Amino acid sequence: MGRTLSYYAGAMYRDFSGFTEARLQELGLHYGSLFLFYTSASTRGAPRRS
Repeated sequence: MGRTLSYYAGAMYRDFSGFTEARLQELGLHYGSLFLFYTSASTRGAPRRS
């Protein structure tokens, strides 16, 4: 039976996720710390609405 596009997209996501997780661990980082860094950096430069 042939594999679907969804199967390959899921497999590629798992491979990429594993690669990035290993790379982050080499640098001593985690996904949570990157999320906090991103949200704090993106809100600092955002103009406030009055």
